[in-house]
Amino acid sequence: FDPAGENTFDISCAFAADAPTKDMFFEDADGWGPGANKGFFVQNETINTAFMPANACSPVNRPGSCALFCENVCLRTLYVVDIVNTFVYKIKLTDSSGTAFTFSRSAGKFDMMLPGGTYTVQYVDNNGNPVDQNTLNDILNGPSGATKPPPYVSWGPAPLCTGFVEAASFKGSGLP
Repeated sequence: FDPAGENTFDISCAFAADAPTKDMFFEDADGWGPGANKGFFVQNETINTAFMPANACSPVNRPGSCALFCENVCLRTLYVVDIVNTFVYKIKLTDSSGTAFTFSRSAGKFDMMLPGGTYTVQYVDNNGNPVDQNTLNDILNGPSGATKPPPYVSWGPAPLCTGFVEAASFKGSGLP
């Protein structure tokens, strides 16, 4: 890092293109980023910015960059791991402002990088329709007769900032 420089961290598009996930991020807890404000560098993907406050993120000003710097936000990763269910479903989150985003499962888990806030959880099929109660029971408890564990929640490390997302931030159908 060059603490005196602007945009001191980057996620190159060449590196990001080969990455297995699209949710790279880095916390700037010391304010070394643009404008000397604390925040997060995130990969410039809708999955990472859907719930960001308006105008919170700006592009990193480097050729070949796929990074944004998001000022004064506090992010944490939530994983919902489900290696059992063969039913294809998605998790739709809606925040308190009404913004919604639907996450897809990849390699047996959902990766959700979220700012602090309150979210309603809904399980939907590939067409965006809510799943029926029997399917929801299978999703939350694991299918009957399954020999592997039901889905479970795993959290990324708590960031150094305050106001991050936690279990109490979710309502609705709930998390497994």
